[in-house]
Amino acid sequence: MADTRFRKGHIPWNKDTIGVSLPNSGSFSSGRTAPNKIGTIKVCTICLKEYPVKGTKRREGSKFCSIACHAQSLIGKVSPNKGKVASIETRQKQREAKLGIRGADHWNYKGAKGTMRHRLMQQDEYKQWRKAVFERDNYRCVLCGKSGSETYLQADHIKSWANHEESRYDVSNGRTLCISCHENTDSFPKQFVRRVKSE
Repeated sequence: MADTRFRKGHIPWNKDTIGVSLPNSGSFSSGRTAPNKIGTIKVCTICLKEYPVKGTKRREGSKFCSIACHAQSLIGKVSPNKGKVASIETRQKQREAKLGIRGADHWNYKGAKGTMRHRLMQQDEYKQWRKAVFERDNYRCVLCGKSGSETYLQADHIKSWANHEESRYDVSNGRTLCISCHENTDSFPKQFVRRVKSE
């Protein structure tokens, strides 16, 4: 069996030869560069710098050498969607479609995870109730008067969520509270849990 290991003093067959191997050919062309290594040379429309374009057809249609130049090109341009507002009929259809596809029928359903309360609070009815409570109270805590820009606000159920199913989405059963005021109320979940355990 022939010894094919590299031996000290062995001179490689391509020493002092300038060039690269062509792709998938197994051959070596002296002084040539594979066409897919450089591609075509383009000029950036922003900085006028030359840059090579290689690879996919999408890259062949590029106009900019970098993301920074592309961002620079967008300055001062108006978005094509600016000023366009969906009609009331379209928004109503979108809302009905959103409310109608739930549970196992939804494309992103991953099984019944989390508590029932957690799942109900992810639905659109709860989000609309919460927003209506905030808007009615002008995004201010009804106890201390802090605004949403000063602290994080929470929508609190005056009658508890668990014991009063009929008034869960009743706006008159809600009030806007900041975290510190909410923690001091009897309806705050953690205090409720502690009170039940102590009884």
